[in-house]
Amino acid sequence: MPLIDITKYPKPAIDGLAAALARGDDWTAAAVSAAKDALVEYLIEVQGSRCAYCKRLIKNEIGLRELDHILPKGALGTSVQRAVSNSQSDRRVTKGYPAFRFEPKNLILTCKRCNHRKGSYDCRKDRSAAAVAYPAAAGDFEWVHPAYHEFADHITLLNEFVYQEVPGSNGAAVIDACRLAGIEALEARARELRLKEIKEVNMLVLELLREDLPDDDIVDSVMHHFPQVLESKIRKAVRGFRDNKIA
Repeated sequence: MPLIDITKYPKPAIDGLAAALARGDDWTAAAVSAAKDALVEYLIEVQGSRCAYCKRLIKNEIGLRELDHILPKGALGTSVQRAVSNSQSDRRVTKGYPAFRFEPKNLILTCKRCNHRKGSYDCRKDRSAAAVAYPAAAGDFEWVHPAYHEFADHITLLNEFVYQEVPGSNGAAVIDACRLAGIEALEARARELRLKEIKEVNMLVLELLREDLPDDDIVDSVMHHFPQVLESKIRKAVRGFRDNKIA
């Protein structure tokens, strides 16, 4: 099922964003801060502190996480013809959707990099006619929309590392627009996986230390669970925990 349940948006966020639209507020208006903060807190929880597009962990700190407008709020480019074209090469030229700037379904939490790279990308499937109301169906997007799509139905992570589109899905648009196949994205993903592995190894070492096992038994057990980790690194972790008397 989709990541976001649109029936469970927090009331302070919904009411505050609706009031901002009625007042004609700009997206950056101070009066909207409380509503945006309420939405961010909700999204942090339901997204598991992960970017909606690359699925990397993001800290709940300004500058590291951003609210992305799935349909861009502002116009970019001067070509009317390109702004209504459904060609992939024209999708960064858009008339924008200012009427949806405070629409909760149009807002999702992303990392700074994905939001920056996505930029003005207009993911409404058929841009030939103006959108009177916010698109209400999965088929209205050529994008992985968290309120309408299940991420895993569109993008898979091979060995938890390489982003790959599911054939016949919307995955390619996200991978291309956010440049998830680029070396920088892959390096970032690799760093996250290394940190995850280190954390899991340390947790197992601590658990075995608390059982008062000999060092060699601890090392053998950890290597059994994590055969890719060097023995020297495991012994270093054991010594470190013993020296600090954490166990």
